[in-house]
Amino acid sequence: MGVVIAGIWWKLPASSTAAALARRYARQQLGEWGLDGKADDVLLVVSELVANAARASTADLSDPAHLALRLSRQATRITIEVWDGSPGRPLVTHARNDAENGRGLHIVDVLSLTWGTRWPAEGGKIVWSEVRLD
Repeated sequence: MGVVIAGIWWKLPASSTAAALARRYARQQLGEWGLDGKADDVLLVVSELVANAARASTADLSDPAHLALRLSRQATRITIEVWDGSPGRPLVTHARNDAENGRGLHIVDVLSLTWGTRWPAEGGKIVWSEVRLD
């Protein structure tokens, strides 16, 4: 299975800037791990999961909505976890050929060894993906 080298949650605003901020963080983390050459698939999965989480989150004016990202490195894979406050199950949609949206979870499915959703006791949900390094 391997040893987790890192696993710190990074808080993000649930906004249209979340995916770009998450990609920047992930790129920096992959660079620190010496995995610059493996970044494309990880960055794409991060983008899709964070964008979905930002859309799923609901804003509360007294406590702005947020989400969180965690990357963990094992010997042969990167685990990407994205938390948001919505308990709703992510939906895989079937986008038309000319649609601009609706392919995110299909992309995650293709690039991942496995992926899924879990519901922590603290609330919300975590959508996770494992991306192969080799």
